[in-house]
Amino acid sequence: MYRIPAGETFSFLRGRSLDQLCFGRHQLIMRFDEGLYVSVEGQLGVQPADSEETVVDDTRDAAATLVTALGTLVRDVVVDDDRSFSMTFEGGLRVRVIDSSDEYESFQIGHGRSVFIV
Repeated sequence: MYRIPAGETFSFLRGRSLDQLCFGRHQLIMRFDEGLYVSVEGQLGVQPADSEETVVDDTRDAAATLVTALGTLVRDVVVDDDRSFSMTFEGGLRVRVIDSSDEYESFQIGHGRSVFIV
């Protein structure tokens, strides 16, 4: 909806440990150490190492794959364009968070006192 601001890198996610996954009917919350979180209400791309990306509308469809990242660190973060960013975890799992709606918020990132709403 609001797009990723120009110049934003989300580099503060690099090196963070994925500590918790919370699945709801229309939302996934990924909680990291140091109080960081990514809340997803839009589409999500998941790509295990050496596999093709699968994009899901319902994050519960990616639960089994996402659980493999629990307890691992974010090795890299890349803003793909103004509508998505990707996190690559230890072990090679790549998770792409996608701004998939022009009308509604697709994701939020909480970092300290800052909240990015896209």
